[in-house]
Amino acid sequence: MSTLSEKACDFRELLPVCGMDSAQCRAARALLKWTQEELAARSGASAVTIRNFENDRSVPQTGTRYLLQKTLEHAGIEFIPENGGGVGVRLKKRSSAE
Repeated sequence: MSTLSEKACDFRELLPVCGMDSAQCRAARALLKWTQEELAARSGASAVTIRNFENDRSVPQTGTRYLLQKTLEHAGIEFIPENGGGVGVRLKKRSSAE
């Protein structure tokens, strides 16, 4: 299985799009019914990094957060920005072609 971390990119260009917080990460995993270990395997990040992030012990580097967020988005998660009602996550509506 190929992970997103294997794809080359310049993380400096991605700074504005890495807004996922620890609660959104936990919620996204719950919607997908993924363990921390499964997210780690799919993203290329370590399970310890994910566990520490979700428990608010540390904040991963921007590149790692980007990989986590993009892995979750690729699996169907949509991140909802602050819009007066608070940030959140939801599953994208699947089209009948998917």
